[in-house]
Amino acid sequence: MTRIGLTCAAAAILAAPPAAAAPSSAPKAEVMATVDAALGAGQSGDMRKFAEQFAPDCTFIDEFASFLWTGPNAIGGYLASGGRMYQETQHAAGKMTAGPPAYVYVSGDRAFVVEPVSGAATVRGKPYEEKGAFAFTLARSEGRWKITSQTWTKASESMDPY
Repeated sequence: MTRIGLTCAAAAILAAPPAAAAPSSAPKAEVMATVDAALGAGQSGDMRKFAEQFAPDCTFIDEFASFLWTGPNAIGGYLASGGRMYQETQHAAGKMTAGPPAYVYVSGDRAFVVEPVSGAATVRGKPYEEKGAFAFTLARSEGRWKITSQTWTKASESMDPY
């Protein structure tokens, strides 16, 4: 066998999933119900319902300072920082459109979701648009899915809002 043939054969073997890595039959619908509830509550301003979707020691990563919130006070810190950012940038009339999810992976009591998002608002009185995705990790505890991390990754925006 030639070197190219060996390389192709090795690549095919490495690319093939192991037999034990069959797709999980865990409840993707339950995972998405938690993510959808968090996104819906955030959009409607229901911060109590929003917070209910997260584990007590969750982590947030987002584009506004302080950029990282983690631990038992992460939700409160994240929401307070977001509120300050909205005031400072005069962010108004915001509308977010999410999904459908790009990826939903479930393995036992853990899950990973990537949810594309686009948004429109006014910033300092000017039209503003952005696109990106939220990446979520979730864990099932006592029969209920909770978000353990939420990371915002921006793909594009119409102007620098800061």
